Amino acid sequence: MAAVCDDSGLEEYTKDGTVDLKGNPVLRSKRGGWTACSFVVVYEVFERMAYYGISSNLILYLTNKLHQGTVTASNNVTNWVGAVWLTPILGAYVADAHLGRYWTFIIASVIYLSVGEQVEDTVVKANLGVGVEEVVVLIATETVNATGGLVLRVHDDELGEGVIQGEDGFDGDENSLDGEGSGAEELLLGTKAGEQLRATDGALIEISQVCDTLAIASKQGMCLLTLSVSLSSLKPPPCGPNTADPSCSTDATPLHLGVFFCALYILAVGTGGTKPNISTIGADQFDEFHPRERTHKLSFFNWWMFSIFFGTLFANTVLVYIQDNVGWTLGYALPTLGLAISISVFVAGTPFYRHRIPAGSPFTKMARVIVAATRKCTVRLPSDPKELHELDLDAYAEPGKYRIDSTPTWRVLNKAAVKTGPTNPWALCTVTQVEETKQMLLMIPILITTFIPSTMYAQINTLFVKQGTTLDRHIGPDFKIPPASLAAFVTLSMLVSIVLYDRYFVPFMRRLTGNPRGISLLQRMGTGMAIHIVIMSVASLTERRRLAVARENGLVESGAGVPLTIFILLPQFVLMGVADAFLEVAKIEFFYDQAPEGMKSLGTSYAMTSLGVGNFLSSFLLSTVERITRQRGHGWILNNLNASHLDYYYAFFVVLDCLNFASFYVVSRYYVYRAETTHQEESMNDGVLHLNPKP
Repeated sequence: MAAVCDDSGLEEYTKDGTVDLKGNPVLRSKRGGWTACSFVVVYEVFERMAYYGISSNLILYLTNKLHQGTVTASNNVTNWVGAVWLTPILGAYVADAHLGRYWTFIIASVIYLSVGEQVEDTVVKANLGVGVEEVVVLIATETVNATGGLVLRVHDDELGEGVIQGEDGFDGDENSLDGEGSGAEELLLGTKAGEQLRATDGALIEISQVCDTLAIASKQGMCLLTLSVSLSSLKPPPCGPNTADPSCSTDATPLHLGVFFCALYILAVGTGGTKPNISTIGADQFDEFHPRERTHKLSFFNWWMFSIFFGTLFANTVLVYIQDNVGWTLGYALPTLGLAISISVFVAGTPFYRHRIPAGSPFTKMARVIVAATRKCTVRLPSDPKELHELDLDAYAEPGKYRIDSTPTWRVLNKAAVKTGPTNPWALCTVTQVEETKQMLLMIPILITTFIPSTMYAQINTLFVKQGTTLDRHIGPDFKIPPASLAAFVTLSMLVSIVLYDRYFVPFMRRLTGNPRGISLLQRMGTGMAIHIVIMSVASLTERRRLAVARENGLVESGAGVPLTIFILLPQFVLMGVADAFLEVAKIEFFYDQAPEGMKSLGTSYAMTSLGVGNFLSSFLLSTVERITRQRGHGWILNNLNASHLDYYYAFFVVLDCLNFASFYVVSRYYVYRAETTHQEESMNDGVLHLNPKP
């Protein structure tokens, strides 16, 4: 392609291979840059508001509204959050291999929100019972009874039409409802009787399994979640103020839990397509080959984190307060609205985006290299790396094509490029393919060492919040701070820390180290891990103080609130924000920066995987510690936190953090960085970009 130049002599078309939605080369002045990124950043503010509007206070909804115990509720939160952060692996695969980042994001957003289908138009099929193989059920929200229950309007070719509101069934001969129900179907649909039916024969439709029809779960994501917290029929009646109350016997039914968690996990599927792609779409708006845009890209991830935490701050203050003091319906409806706004903003920026053509499945590429190297495990490597298989220079002359020279790391994989006869893709790979695979595999040890810090992070919205419910939350005579709002201090401290880091720390360290970032990405991550050790030490000491006050006031057995201000928890929340400014920002940038060009979405999903595995690991550790300590006489984590020993549990995390930090130090010492933009060398003769790792 002939380059079009502006007056300054700089090429006007992007050189990194980005295109428009139709696959045409894009003009630098028309697409990309901060103009395009502004839509992406605004999207992330509203999307994070929606997500944290749910996750921040979820443990209190599970314990106070669905009446679950501390361990069960905490594990349900971390299991769901784990799913939210693991599904991006699938989303990254779809984006890189098939649909591209933009269309994967759009489709996943529809699943996330599901605002296109309205509940009153939903048609679902379910096996409902006696004498009827299949009934088509229309769930109509415009027909809601006085108790707030849903009304089912059923239709069958043989039976005709009818209305069911929670009764056990209807008898077509009597043309009336057949008695009053008392099971899960009554809780779902309400109890109003006397509705007339238009049936044509005497068959009885049983709806004892009517929860199956709640493939109103096809009312995916946020809309269904808002519905589940709004209708009294979809949650148990209230009981005591907390799950330690012995009078709390109205457990949530399988129906209540099924609808609620169905909504949560559909939402998790939606985030799987949005999370690994939205940040990558933002980074794609800057051309690595353009000096000014290359500089802007270095700052992108810091501003990206700003957008995340502005949305989080709103959720942890305004939305959490509404949920605690106004109601869960409005508290969940606002995040749904915020998500709708965020998607609209993103779509509005479509004319300005640069896109990358899907480069094929990264998993397939990696599998080919591993299979080819395994087949040739007995083959000797040539002494000269130039004898390994590589494509001609012309194959890399197109924009966005990268040729990577052979490296001595993981030499066993170099055997995949040894020429031995067969030339099919599963027997012979190029040096570039081998090096791409090496880079993704080299990051896995680093990825594993981020699991424990992610487990620490999972405590913010679980045990830290539950601690807050036992403390004095008053600010003045009339205002009580919601326990989940303390997470806002994580956001605030992180925002302040990022500013101080960029404005003062980086310039100071740059003069000492000569590194444009001040310190390396791994050094930044290690600093965050060290702060995690301090955090859990502080949390353990703080909990020991809280338990001492509970004993002094005779509150151990009752589980009543402790006369100690909730702000004693402030240090652990503030320090978590400082740690995030080092660890989380560096982790996202590291996995994106170090991933090969054709696997950026997969690289970004590594950071998501860290959080996902960390949350599942949190569930495992909590359940295991609770079971072992309970079997040995006194559990560390009980529904009554005043009788628990969270201080021991947090001290256990200090030990884990120390062991993990030592592991990180070892693997980071042996990590070889992929060539950064500032270390790329372009040959003016062949027009091909060669990537050479830093020594």
